[in-house]
Amino acid sequence: MRRSCILAICLCLAAAGCQRGLDGTGPAPGPVAASLAVPAPQPLTLPEDFPADLYLPPGYELRSMMDVDGTRVVGMQLDGDMATLFADARAGMQALGWRQTLALQRAPDGAMLSFEKGPRAAVLWLRPVSPDTVQLQLQLREDMRVATR
Repeated sequence: MRRSCILAICLCLAAAGCQRGLDGTGPAPGPVAASLAVPAPQPLTLPEDFPADLYLPPGYELRSMMDVDGTRVVGMQLDGDMATLFADARAGMQALGWRQTLALQRAPDGAMLSFEKGPRAAVLWLRPVSPDTVQLQLQLREDMRVATR
């Protein structure tokens, strides 16, 4: 009998804490507490040692950064159309002293620009993601000399 009393008390306590009946009626559960929400990620920023002589379009949003074996790759997203951004990137890099070595445009897939300056090489890939949004990936190779092992 003692076991059945304990079971009955547990069921009563559980039912008292439950706001929704077995038939699904009753108030809906409240919203999840704000303290349980995942904080928004902090925006990326370029490192302090990022070269000042690389063209960066106005209003870009930095999306990714990677350093691999002497090559730095930066991904960004920006508003605008491909043709204008392509022309701006070309003129911007040349104004900063870079020599263009390649220009490729493939409508509607995207475009690529390649530049050299001293022992460094930079490649810019542009790819449309919507009519007014473009992804720009900038790859910088600091030293183009072939390493002998």
